[in-house]
Amino acid sequence: MVSPEDIRDTDEWEHLDSVIDVREYYRQNGADETIQTIVALENRKFGSTIEKLIREIFSLATPESTQHDAIFQNEDRSVKLEIKAARYWAGTANCKWQHLEPEYDYSHILFVLVDFDCFRVWVAEKKALFAGGYLARQGNQGYWGDKESLLECGLLTEVVDKGDLSDYLS
Repeated sequence: MVSPEDIRDTDEWEHLDSVIDVREYYRQNGADETIQTIVALENRKFGSTIEKLIREIFSLATPESTQHDAIFQNEDRSVKLEIKAARYWAGTANCKWQHLEPEYDYSHILFVLVDFDCFRVWVAEKKALFAGGYLARQGNQGYWGDKESLLECGLLTEVVDKGDLSDYLS
């Protein structure tokens, strides 16, 4: 039998013990209670909650299939969007957006970062990100990209409200 003492005596435990819990990281950085509630959600619930909130906040239509998360519509255009949400990696200013599928039916990606006091949202064209090699393969779970690298590539545009998103997509 492996005892708790045996576990604590490992090198891995020392590494694990030095990792800051993401919820604690947000608390230490003065995150609003609303943000803390969202950050504490388990991964699947976190992603689906952010998708629904972003659809409502940006007045986006519900998806037609499981191959995209929302639809931007105006009198001239209909654009299928993928919404990817992330929290900071505990102890860093970076995050990772995961499970991007190049074959899925969407043309643009909304990258959402749950910051300490707000949601930060960027939009980019799927085709340009994949063609430019800015997203890395994630085993058999699609592709991923980290915030620092994606912002450095210059293809993401921050949007602060639905007017900004409409201007970008129109």
